Amino acid sequence: MDLKYFDIPKLHEFGPEGMRFFELLETTDNYSLFEKKSIQILIMFKWQKVHWFIKYFQFGPHLFMIITYMTWLVFVRGVRSEYLWFNRSFVGLLILQVLYFSAIEIV
Repeated sequence: MDLKYFDIPKLHEFGPEGMRFFELLETTDNYSLFEKKSIQILIMFKWQKVHWFIKYFQFGPHLFMIITYMTWLVFVRGVRSEYLWFNRSFVGLLILQVLYFSAIEIV
């Protein structure tokens, strides 16, 4: 059994210290740091906390946007002058999705 204890206060949290640590990791040129077990543990701990956000707030809406666009492209685009309200509702939905992605990029 291998028991290890790392005394690294607040680096695993989402506070300013933890964010600063991960920003420094992001910009480092020393890639051997990522071979250290302590760094790997911190990254995996943080990943387990945020992977649900990436799936449900980024991948899910992106997939919905692709499906909406493909539906508009295949079914609505050819008859958009005949069914103007249908075309406008699809375009409005696509604009809302673009605004959503813009908002989560800015924040």
